[in-house]
Amino acid sequence: PKEPDDAHNSYDWSADFGALLTRPITAGHFPFHLGLRLFPLAILFTRDEHTTVSAFDLKGRALNEARAWVANHLAGVGLDSASLKAPRPQDGWPSDRLFDAAPGEQELSFYFNNAFPLLQEILAPFEDASPIRCWPHHFDVASTLQWDEGERFISVGFSPGDEDYGAPYFYVTPGPYRDAGSLPDLGAGHWHTQGWTGAVLPAGDIVAMPGDKQREFTRNWLTNTITIARRLLDV
Repeated sequence: PKEPDDAHNSYDWSADFGALLTRPITAGHFPFHLGLRLFPLAILFTRDEHTTVSAFDLKGRALNEARAWVANHLAGVGLDSASLKAPRPQDGWPSDRLFDAAPGEQELSFYFNNAFPLLQEILAPFEDASPIRCWPHHFDVASTLQWDEGERFISVGFSPGDEDYGAPYFYVTPGPYRDAGSLPDLGAGHWHTQGWTGAVLPAGDIVAMPGDKQREFTRNWLTNTITIARRLLDV
């Protein structure tokens, strides 16, 4: 069902599949999920969160082929696939362009596999934290803490990379945004202030740490930065 914040288009992470999964789709003959496996890149059709029914490897295949594969599976459970024929306004991938393997796609899968449980651990004490989901607008994994009916908030998440950063990063963004001149020292990472204001921990800072210290370093940074953001917002 459609939700006002577009959450119906968001994804969860399956460590079993190494894939982003839709919420359960219950309109057909039986509940199922569609998924995007990051390595090797493929679309999945699953009966539940542990059982794959079918997979469509994307390497060397075109988007229109992928749509046809999904349409066939939707028809198989009694659903109309007509909505797949028209790309959404934000779709930018040509229907006949071929997918290919990308350098680092396995590493990217590792980042997603680490980000979801790490954020769940850190945000568990916050009863009002929104569910941790991956959002298709930027493919970032995020949750939001809110006070005063959303007048003050902190977004906490992980991005695989975007127009601002060409590599993965974790972030903590307090809102309403603060004057860049009043932002305190973070100890690690830095404040991003161009276009949006938030604390950023780039992947390069994480991998510079010894392997057995990387998770602890990232967890401590997120925990400490959330505390700093709360002080900025007086919550």
